[in-house]
Amino acid sequence: MKKITAFILACIIAIGLLSTDFLAEDEISWGGYFLMKNAVRNQTTGINYKIGTTLSTNKSGTTEEGVKLVPKKTAPYLTFNFTEGDGIYGTDADYFPYLVIKVKLSRVPYATEINNIGVNINGNKIGESNYVGVSYADTTDWQIVVIDLSNADFIGCVESIKIYLMESASLDTPITFIYEYFAFLRSEEAVASLKNQYNGDIVSYVNSVPKGEIPGNYPTKTPIPAATRRPGPDTPWPWQNELDISGDRTTSPGQSSILVENASYTWWNNKQAIRYVDKKDQTYISHATESGGICITSYDHNTGNIQTSVLAQFNLVDDHNSPGLAILPDGRILAVYSRHNADTKLRWKVSTNAEDITSFSEEKYVECNKKVTYAQIYRISYEEYRVFYRAVTGWATRVYNWVYDEWSDEVRWIEEKKGSQYYLWVQEDVAEGRLNIFMTGHPKGGYDQNIRFGYFDADSNICKLDGTVIGNLDVQASKILTPRDFTDIVYEASENEHTRLYDMTYMSDKMGVLYGVGVGTEDTSKYYYAYYDQETNTWIKNLICDSGKWLVAGNMYFGGISYDRKDMQTIYVSRREGDVCRLEKWHTDDYGATWKIVDIIDEAASEDIVVMRPISPYNAHDDIDVIYIKGTYPSYSTFNTELMIYGDEAPATPTQKPTPNNTPAPATPTQKPTPDNTPAPATPTQKPTPDNTPVPATPTQKPTPDNTPVPTTKEPVTTKAPKNNKNCGASSAIAQIMFVLGATLIIKRKGVL
Repeated sequence: MKKITAFILACIIAIGLLSTDFLAEDEISWGGYFLMKNAVRNQTTGINYKIGTTLSTNKSGTTEEGVKLVPKKTAPYLTFNFTEGDGIYGTDADYFPYLVIKVKLSRVPYATEINNIGVNINGNKIGESNYVGVSYADTTDWQIVVIDLSNADFIGCVESIKIYLMESASLDTPITFIYEYFAFLRSEEAVASLKNQYNGDIVSYVNSVPKGEIPGNYPTKTPIPAATRRPGPDTPWPWQNELDISGDRTTSPGQSSILVENASYTWWNNKQAIRYVDKKDQTYISHATESGGICITSYDHNTGNIQTSVLAQFNLVDDHNSPGLAILPDGRILAVYSRHNADTKLRWKVSTNAEDITSFSEEKYVECNKKVTYAQIYRISYEEYRVFYRAVTGWATRVYNWVYDEWSDEVRWIEEKKGSQYYLWVQEDVAEGRLNIFMTGHPKGGYDQNIRFGYFDADSNICKLDGTVIGNLDVQASKILTPRDFTDIVYEASENEHTRLYDMTYMSDKMGVLYGVGVGTEDTSKYYYAYYDQETNTWIKNLICDSGKWLVAGNMYFGGISYDRKDMQTIYVSRREGDVCRLEKWHTDDYGATWKIVDIIDEAASEDIVVMRPISPYNAHDDIDVIYIKGTYPSYSTFNTELMIYGDEAPATPTQKPTPNNTPAPATPTQKPTPDNTPAPATPTQKPTPDNTPVPATPTQKPTPDNTPVPTTKEPVTTKAPKNNKNCGASSAIAQIMFVLGATLIIKRKGVL
């Protein structure tokens, strides 16, 4: 079970019985809480809370002692909906499985009444029933009721709480339920301490617990305090895109194969696939499993051996939880991950040995100011890695020092103040120390759909394209930047358009980005290839093709496109033609003005199968040019997919190494863009033959939705690689107690990426 906040979480309501000064505002460090005196009275039922109360009574209201409930139906219940200002909203529900209730009934329940307390979790049943087998005692005195929810499948963030008062209440004789508090505790020891040592007095219990010290048996996972960023040593290290030579192939050229079964990943963690060569020659891939596992898989290019290691096991099934990876200078693997919008902890592990994923250190974490998700990792000095992560509607950053195993303070540097989630890609530039960034809003309801650009220099300055400094990643500004502070717009979306970022160039001769544009609620979009042209000081935007129908309607998920890390003029395209989902390799010789389809990599056999999210490993071996997801994918939390790998039939053509001053190497051939960003006429496009031998060029034509380059006709072949053994509210890191109205956690998954 995971944490709602830190070591202890109590959700409490004080209804007259608790002093009004309990947990004052300046004691927010205990965690989120909710006091009944702060509730909004429902004029219909008289219940002191907000919208959503569905109490089935005819004489309900509040008294000095609590809420008076007179059943009108045989199964009365209450529902309480929370917002971000209520403290417990959005916290992780499954780390504190002991629900403790202090309650008094006006009469002893009848024998004909089923005296169980019902707890409903987001509509998911607990065991075989919505009701937990705990009964009220035969007394009218105060009683402590403890409900063990450890076998319940809590998934996601708390947005509401529901309590079923009893399953079958008598309608003849009124009964009054008076609740002093509901509390969620971490362990049996904590429950025993509250009941026995403090006789159920939650105020005394809370006041007895020193901050940072909690009675009971609590998790061994270590909260790590942030530190001031240390000055790094003068140890030199190369800022360059090093490409190791590929040895003999261990995959079948031109054929796809299964890398990992029951696995998926999201776009927004980086790096997800890295090849590292020292004593071994291995590619490391991060992913999540269908059962909530957070994993790393390694592929050995010398032996073809595949291994998978489970870093963490969450009840939260979500492919957004896949880690970001980095290979440390000593060859050990760093994995940074979080639980998608579930808590405020940025977690990390480091492998015990170099080039070995079979053993990792214990999980550690740093507390962040808001709920976090995604991790993008970039090396910035010999011993430092800058990590970016999303914090609800904005992004924050820290610097990790692998020598000291510590983190700098959090700096929140961008916030979408219009209240919608915001997305960005960061990537190393060829200029030493520079990180480029592209950003946009969520395609479904995001306020700002423009594709924007900025960069970070070697001194951590946040810059516009012309070099204007607008902030610094090492200093928390009093006024956090918004997307509109980044005035360099790659694509300016019209009022009814929505956009999605897919990939950006890595240490390439041009700054480039791949993105999609859709219109309104239409179920298709268009893929674009854009780059910055230094001669004209403009962003050149070239259409690639239509995406075809979306793969997941709810969040406007399309198959996606990505660069080949060895050559920005080669891309991988997932698209639908009719009902068939296909992954293709495309190439351009003029930075997107014209295209040809080099190969069909894979094709789905039926409409419900998706072939999507291609990614190219950093420093890729010829064994693995691209990794992608294949299977059924209803959503990011319910998927039945495999990770596939594919290597070309012939090694990729060597690319020219970019110059260090960011001056583009000559393109072959280069077509000069027009100042108004309109692509010049397309050059001839060749139709590959089944054996990939080009035939004479057909007449010049620009790819359009009805004029897409004709792909090769070879049938994709899928073979299996060697199988692996599969074992496979603001808060702080101190003791925390949340006081909340309600007994049942209803955990509602948000329909966003």
